[in-house]
Amino acid sequence: MAGTSFSQSPTSLPVEPVSHQHAKVLWRVFSQRVEPLVRVMYRWAWDELRAKSTDVELQPALSRTQHALVTAIYYVSANSLSEGESKMLLQQPRSSIVAECQVRCEDALLSTNLFCMSDLDVIKAIIFYIVRTPSVRAR
Repeated sequence: MAGTSFSQSPTSLPVEPVSHQHAKVLWRVFSQRVEPLVRVMYRWAWDELRAKSTDVELQPALSRTQHALVTAIYYVSANSLSEGESKMLLQQPRSSIVAECQVRCEDALLSTNLFCMSDLDVIKAIIFYIVRTPSVRAR
């Protein structure tokens, strides 16, 4: 992963899971903006992963690699929001959402066996981490 370095996790950022409301918004953004451009899974697989990651009872059943993929999806989705969209949809500044999602994504990626990748979910997560969509800046 030349040219890409993980940031140091600031201690002020929360470690609790993404809220149910934020997860639903970020999945919606992903399916509208990112998934049509970066097709790395079948639609039924996205639907299954989304259902698992947004259900409080099913979240613990996510594997480490699935969790890494979900956090990468949230990260790429947060990056595609404008400042106004972030405040309207998530009631937080874009910079805060992106920073939180980045820390969660990096932590999740580091919890996988990152350098001995044999799981496609990790590879997909890394793709989303590296290729995150360019940010849309409000003028």
